[in-house]
Amino acid sequence: MQRRNPQPPACGSPFAGEVIGMRSPLQIAWATEVRSIPFKKTAKNVIGYLERAEMDALLKAPDRRTALGDRNHAILLFLYNSGARADEAAGR
Repeated sequence: MQRRNPQPPACGSPFAGEVIGMRSPLQIAWATEVRSIPFKKTAKNVIGYLERAEMDALLKAPDRRTALGDRNHAILLFLYNSGARADEAAGR
């Protein structure tokens, strides 16, 4: 089995000294700058959903004897059947 020696990086590279274990001031400054960048610390949002009984109760809520209640029922059915979120349905 023959060992291959990696080619050293070009002299202008900030990692030129890495092949032989040396660190240039530019590398140290760069590494310090990179380490100072904070990680994103976001919590994953769990997408909730309604159970069948909750959805049935929601669909029964509008008073369908009025035009406004009929409209609200139609909007709820649209959102439920399409899987769209309210902001997606309201957007253009």
